[in-house]
Amino acid sequence: MGVKIVIIGVSCSGKSTLSKKLSEKLLIPHYELDNYYWKENWNESKIDEFFEKVSKLVSEENWVICGNYSKVRKLLWESATDIIWIDYPFYFVFYRAIKRTILRIIKKEKICNGNFETFRKSFLSKESIILWVFKTYWKRKKEYPVMLSEIKTKRILHLRKQKDADNILKHNF
Repeated sequence: MGVKIVIIGVSCSGKSTLSKKLSEKLLIPHYELDNYYWKENWNESKIDEFFEKVSKLVSEENWVICGNYSKVRKLLWESATDIIWIDYPFYFVFYRAIKRTILRIIKKEKICNGNFETFRKSFLSKESIILWVFKTYWKRKKEYPVMLSEIKTKRILHLRKQKDADNILKHNF
C-alpha cells in the first residue's frame, strides 16, 4: 500500500507549502486541489468534472493532496493513509493571509491555472480571500474535530503550531 496524505486546514494556513515540502521529502507527487477546481478567469469547475479529476489523482499509488473541498472530502479521506490537520491560531493564519495576498499582488504571481489575485478582489470584494479566512476559520475549527473523531482507520496528525510542521519535515514522517 502506498503513502496517501491529505492535508487540510483553513485557507492560508500553509497546506500548499507543507504538501510541497512533504512530497519532496517522501519523493512522491503533490497536488493542490485549487489547481483542479479553478479554471481560467476564476471560473469554477462543474462538480462532476472536479470529482472525476480528483478520482484520477487518488487512484495513484502515492500522493500528497492539499485542500478543503467538501465536494471531494469523502473520496479523499477514504483514500488517504494519513490526514494532516493544520490548526494554527487565528492571528497567525490571518497575518499569513494578508502577507501572502499582498506579495502575490505585488509580484503578479500566477496561481490556480494562471489566475491572479488583485487588490480589488482580495480586499474590496465579497469574494475576498481575507474575508473567506475570517468567515471560515471558526467554522472549520468546530467541524474538523467532529469529522476527524469519526475516523478510526487513519493516522491523523493535528498540527497546532508551525513547529509541529517543521518537526514532521525534520524527522521521519
